[in-house]
Amino acid sequence: MAALRAVAEELVNGPADMAATTDRSAEILGRVSADVPDVTLADALPPRFDGEIALAVVNYAPDPAEQAYLDAQRELIDGLAADEAADLRANYSEPGLQTRRAQRTEVIGRLRETFTFWKSEELASDAAAANVSYTRGYYAAQRSRLGRKLFTVAPVRGTGEDAGYNVALEIRIAEGLPPPNDQPTQDQRDLYVEISRAETIIATVCRQIRARAHARFWSRPKEEQRGLRMLDEYIDKLVGIARIGLQQPHTALAKLAIDRLRQEFIAHEAREILNRYVRRLGAWSFGFAALFLLVYVVVKNRACDDVTSCASWWYVHRSFLLAAAGASLGTWASFSVRQVNLTFEQLAAPEEELLDAPLRIIFVVVLTMAACLLFWTGAINVKIGDLNTEASSFWKAGSVAILIGFFCGLSERALSSAIAGRATAFVGGIAGSR
Repeated sequence: MAALRAVAEELVNGPADMAATTDRSAEILGRVSADVPDVTLADALPPRFDGEIALAVVNYAPDPAEQAYLDAQRELIDGLAADEAADLRANYSEPGLQTRRAQRTEVIGRLRETFTFWKSEELASDAAAANVSYTRGYYAAQRSRLGRKLFTVAPVRGTGEDAGYNVALEIRIAEGLPPPNDQPTQDQRDLYVEISRAETIIATVCRQIRARAHARFWSRPKEEQRGLRMLDEYIDKLVGIARIGLQQPHTALAKLAIDRLRQEFIAHEAREILNRYVRRLGAWSFGFAALFLLVYVVVKNRACDDVTSCASWWYVHRSFLLAAAGASLGTWASFSVRQVNLTFEQLAAPEEELLDAPLRIIFVVVLTMAACLLFWTGAINVKIGDLNTEASSFWKAGSVAILIGFFCGLSERALSSAIAGRATAFVGGIAGSR
């Protein structure tokens, strides 16, 4: 003020150079502005990242609380600049990089708002420092979220009797990730489906093994443990495959691994499943054959008192019972001698493809009866060497009936096509007749 007063007196009391007076006044006012104690916030020049701000402290001596706030803000801004440089080196996709920059822009906005309230004394220094700490934690949490994987794979541990074993596979999908990491690739989708299907089939087979351990009159603890250990082993393998292909960018390798796992599981269990089906089919086949033979014995011995003149329908057609017995045995022999290769999906439900044992036998017996009726009525006749399928031979020689039935059962696949062909020809003949 004294300097400005001196300039004013010179201007009033004597001749003065107006341009020099104006320059001296501007110089004095400049020194005044530069010397006023103040803390300001402005855009950084040059900025290390978009929107960077910088603190300027002029002739101001902050107290410890104020200094702690200002230091915390500078430290956070320096951290944002370091993250910008690290993101550029990481070669993120453009959408991913823009998402990270948007996070930094949001942090700068929060810092500006906190500074405005602090400068207007609406916010104490310690509260402003706490706001900066909260903003730093919020930013770190959001940035850490961007580093998360889309898929998280983990085994599910069993409880109760299954404690200590892995009994299932859990695959979680993260939300809120930046594009393009927020959506799985087509290969990842395909792998996810394959892993889920494999888990379902393996779990079903192991559950069936454990259920059979208690299905009979006595329990088999070793079989129960075998099913549980096998489930734990293959769940561990599936977890490893899922982590390679879903959590890590090795989807092609994971697909090869899951194909190998399927082949290994087939080799491990297919033989036992087939043998179990053969045993079940054999039990039903011999049971049906015994039933038909029993009925045959009853009909032959009880249908008539005088067999030489017996006209009972059952007695006349008793050879059909022998053919049915032969077809039952032929059905079991047909499957036993045939090379059957189960697929991975059939391991969980083999009878869907193989047909349940009693239904299979009934189906073959019905087709055999249709073939025998063709021989009986003379619609067709097959002669191989001395074997003749005409009605007289079929009725008189029980061995012929059994052999015919056995051949029909042994050739069950061809039998269905042959009978269907004869039926088509018959219906075609009806349609063509006048």
